[in-house]
This record gives sequence, C-alpha cells and structure tokens, in this order.
Amino acid sequence: MLLENQWVSLAGVLGVTAGQLELGGLLHRIDVASEQLRQQLRLRSAPLETREVDGEVLIRASGIAGTVGVGRYALDVAPKFVRSDKGAEDWNSSTLFLLRAVRRRHFAYRRSERMALSRLGFVDHVALAYLDACAVGLADQPIQTYRSVKETLPVLRGRLDIQRQLRVLGRRPHVIECEVNRLDTENEYNALLKWAAVALTKRIHAPAIRRAMLELVGKLPGVPDRRLAMRGGRLFAPPQYRSWSEALDLAVLLASGLTHSSGNGTSSGYAFAFNMERLFEEFVEGAVSRALRTMESDDLVALAQVTTEYAQPVQMTESKFYSRPDNVIRCAGVPLAIVDAKYKRLSEATDTSSLRKPNNADVYELVAAMTAQSCQTGLLVYPRINGDTELPDDLLRTWNVNAFGTDLTVGAVAIDLSQLRSSRDLDDVDRHLAAILTEMLPGL
Repeated sequence: MLLENQWVSLAGVLGVTAGQLELGGLLHRIDVASEQLRQQLRLRSAPLETREVDGEVLIRASGIAGTVGVGRYALDVAPKFVRSDKGAEDWNSSTLFLLRAVRRRHFAYRRSERMALSRLGFVDHVALAYLDACAVGLADQPIQTYRSVKETLPVLRGRLDIQRQLRVLGRRPHVIECEVNRLDTENEYNALLKWAAVALTKRIHAPAIRRAMLELVGKLPGVPDRRLAMRGGRLFAPPQYRSWSEALDLAVLLASGLTHSSGNGTSSGYAFAFNMERLFEEFVEGAVSRALRTMESDDLVALAQVTTEYAQPVQMTESKFYSRPDNVIRCAGVPLAIVDAKYKRLSEATDTSSLRKPNNADVYELVAAMTAQSCQTGLLVYPRINGDTELPDDLLRTWNVNAFGTDLTVGAVAIDLSQLRSSRDLDDVDRHLAAILTEMLPGL
C-alpha cells in the first residue's frame, strides 16, 4: 500500500524482490498511467513519480487515492489523512465513506462480515459494498420502466397508431396497428448496474469476491452501458425502486472514478482513483452547508465557487483579476466569512521563519477573497494529518492580519476524516465545523 506523499520502495509495494522487477517496461507503464491520470482527473502535477536512491527504485503517489493498475500489478494508494497506526481496512472504509458522502447524501456504510476474511484492496471493498447494495435491490424487485412497442393485433390494445393504420388500411383492413407500453427490464438503469458489476469483476483481487460478482453479473438484466451515469448530477430511480438507490449511487461513483490509465498492448491497465484535492473541497463545501443548517438561522447561507472581480486593469488591454473562493457565507445577503478548503498540511505552505501568522499563498488567496467580498473573517480548513505539528488537533488557530488599515481575522482548523464510518461520524464533523464558525462569528 502507498500512503499519499510518501516515498517507498517500489519492490516492497508490489510484494516482490528488486531482482524480480522488469524496470524498463514497468517504469514506462507507470509514467504512462501517471500522465493519463493527470489529464483525466485534471491534476496539477503527475500523481505517480519514481526515482532511484542508492540503487533502489522508490515511488510516490500524490493528489490521488484508490487503486491504480499498472500492467499485472495493482497499486493501492491511501489518502494522507489516514492514521498510519491503523490497518488497511480503516483507510478503505473511511475513504469509501468520504467518496459516497460527497454524493450529496448521508450513507450508513455497512461493513460486510466478509471484509475480515483477508487483507483486501480498495477495489475489493468497493465491490463488497456494491454486492451488499445490489442484494438489497434484488431482494425487492428489478427496476422496470415502460417501453413503447409497436404491435399488429386483431383487437385494439394500448393506443391506436393512426399513421401506421392508414398505411395498411387498404391492404389489411382486418388488423389494428397498436402502440403498447410494456414494463421492461431492458432499460438504462439496469444497463448501468450491470456495467458497474462487469467493471468491478475485471479489477477485483480476491477470488471469492470475484466469483460473487460474476454471479451478480448473471442475475442483473440488460446490456452493460454506463452512459446514464455520464449525464452528470444525482441519479434517481423511479420511486417504487428506492431499494436500488445505494447501488445506483455506487455505480455512478464507479463511472466517475474508473478510468483507463495506461496505453495499449501489454501496458494496459485501469484505475479506480480520485482527485483528492477536489474531493476534499467538495466534502468541505457540503459540510459548511450542513453546519449552517444546524445553527438554526434562515438568513445564513453558503454559496460555493462565487466568482467576484476584485482588480480592474489600468490599461484596457490588461486582464482583470477574479476571486473564486470555495465557500462564501452570507447572512441576509451580506457576506460574513470566506471558507477555503486546502488539501495539505498547514506547514507545507507556511513560512516557518515566522509562525505568528500563516504567511503563504493560501492566506494571500483567502485575504484577496475577503477583500473582494468585503468581509473580515476567513477560515482555512485542512485535513488532519498524522504527525502534523501545526494543526495536530481539532482546535481553531487564529491570526490577525492588517490589510490596508482594516483588521482581518484568519483562522485555520484541521478536521479528522480518518474515522468516517457512518452518518453519525459525518454529523460530528458538521457540528464541529458549526462550533468553529460560531467561535469565529460570535454574533451568529
């Protein structure tokens, strides 16, 4: 397993000796996979890097979490916020719950008993969750939708197709051309569900889970197709098929995270990986909105990705400057605070020569957004990372910044994502964030 941002032995991660590695072809495949992931996930830099130190090849992953297939090998990448003293099951469960929480819904992640059978990879955990979700739907009823079928009958059934009837009236006056609506399992919902099962089958490591997934593929109707998931937005099944909601959410999640990660021929492989920076930003965006709802004020609202012009060019040929913070908190339409999510350690971007205030690009960006929105409070939200000396706990740190004669308050807090297991854990994060905002904005 790779822990994000840490250099480790490539041979050790793959479970082989250095002599067993075919470095020339393998390093090329890693480079190809890294570049395709960078483009597909819109990462700022290459997510996979290799280097040689004292004759040993090291590898580092950054900006992603999940499973990356490189040739016949699979690399599991754990996010940097997981606790290194916990086992693999903990990071798989917390990361899966984080991914699903970002789908704008609280999930009660059901830990399958089969997880304890062996050491499982991230895709295996996703597969177990998908098997459990589909079992709930199959125990109820398959998803059926109405499909219009044209029929030629001796009696009227459904609706009369007037145009077809007129065409055959002189030749076959004794038949009636009908258009009938039938409930059919051959629909785009089942096509997506089957696609997800087939996609998982190709990437599961554990033989027992693969066999269970193959059985599921045989039970699900339809032809595999993921186009329904690519339309964007939350996917809702017809109300009477609510039992399939969780399976559909996971299928959409698979469609958004599963990418072809390397070239052709012997270097083909797949990834189930996610842009962790964007994922964390979306998680904080949802947490801020939920935290404001717990504060019981109808006037409070959080707006995401608000673009505001804050610098006009002196010469008309020059470009304007815009601010686009992650979240703007408003009360009755008046901006009160800016909340920005930063997927890093505070110390990774802090000028360590002076710890009286965080003097870095994060704060410059935050202050620019506060200036553009004409508010005096800003909060930087980081993930709590094991071993961090700047934000080792869940306490709020604040600094005063004097900007053009105006005193601004900048805060920083780290939230613990390593123990997300249920909607109760998610509620704890929301309540903690609400307490932080109340502390920074005592008038609320």
